[in-house]
Amino acid sequence: MIKLNRRERLVAYLCISLAVFWLFEHFIFRSLSGRLQELNQEIRAMEVKLARGMQAQRHRDDITREYKTFESYHTLKGSDEENIVEFLRELERISKESELSVSNIKPQVTNKQNLYKEYLIEMRAECSMEGLKMFLYRLNNSVLLMRVEKMTMNLKDENVDILRVNMVISGMVVL
Repeated sequence: MIKLNRRERLVAYLCISLAVFWLFEHFIFRSLSGRLQELNQEIRAMEVKLARGMQAQRHRDDITREYKTFESYHTLKGSDEENIVEFLRELERISKESELSVSNIKPQVTNKQNLYKEYLIEMRAECSMEGLKMFLYRLNNSVLLMRVEKMTMNLKDENVDILRVNMVISGMVVL
């Protein structure tokens, strides 16, 4: 073995210590540091998901309440004929409540879209202005999704405040 003086031994120990430290840092600390960065990124991604989930949880009651307002529009799930009959029943009920005198009502074409079916109904009636206003209000607040697509009004007689109304009403069923 080679005999080294005190100063050479100190330099040799220092070189060996530096080499061991470099190997330890290069192979152990760097791999642990890389894994720690990966874990930090995963934690940040999970925190974002958690924040979104907590926000959705806070709004759950609002979403549920909003869904219930539109839930009745999903009630018609029968055939086209059954759906048309339901729309005609609803129109008849609203007409009676609004004191409309319906002279003619007949279904027209059915249009199928991606998310809904639209049923067109042509209706002729006589009523007062107040009755028409009440009819439109009740139609708008109906449990079925209906609206007036087209409407024409004429006075029945110049001396009487009775209107002749022709309407095309569309009823929609969400698929």
